[in-house]
Amino acid sequence: MTEIEIEKKFLPSEDQLKRLLEGAVEGGEKVNTDTYYDTATYAFGMKDWWLRKRNEGYELKISLNAHGHVMTNRYREVTDELEIRRELGLSEEEEMDTALAAQGIVPFGTWTTRRHAYTKDGFTIDVDEVDFGTFKHHVVEIELIVSDASLAEEASERILAFARGYGLSTEPIAGKATTYLKRERPEHYAALEKVWSAKV
Repeated sequence: MTEIEIEKKFLPSEDQLKRLLEGAVEGGEKVNTDTYYDTATYAFGMKDWWLRKRNEGYELKISLNAHGHVMTNRYREVTDELEIRRELGLSEEEEMDTALAAQGIVPFGTWTTRRHAYTKDGFTIDVDEVDFGTFKHHVVEIELIVSDASLAEEASERILAFARGYGLSTEPIAGKATTYLKRERPEHYAALEKVWSAKV
């Protein structure tokens, strides 16, 4: 079944985070190592697609964000390797790394995230500490999963209302990949920002 991820990133204060997590159910801790891929012309990033190898499996996040819609992020998540190959037009016979390289799809960054997961009032709350190697980054994600795009707007409004109830700012927050690019690959980031800005 296709899942659509509706998420919003936040930078809460310590007090806000404490209140947010009060009464939440802990879902455990997990460490993910992510390697992100794109082409030399940033073909994926230009359309807000994100291909990553998370630990041992590949994931493709396909943007469903409407132009100008910046309050929440909406992605169709593809985790089946065969479906990813078909979305990207890759060989189904070769090893994944070989098939990617044959199409000029190469890694541009690897980082590790220590994630503490919680659930509260039907929402998933992920508290992430990201180690980019040369710097660290902390971010909180509040997320809902829906099965149909027609439910995305309602889910978005629910996330925003939930966050505002704890005094969280709903101003846009950069994602992990964007944060990494801005700091470590400024030319790559500038190329994407130029395209994204033109779509708003």
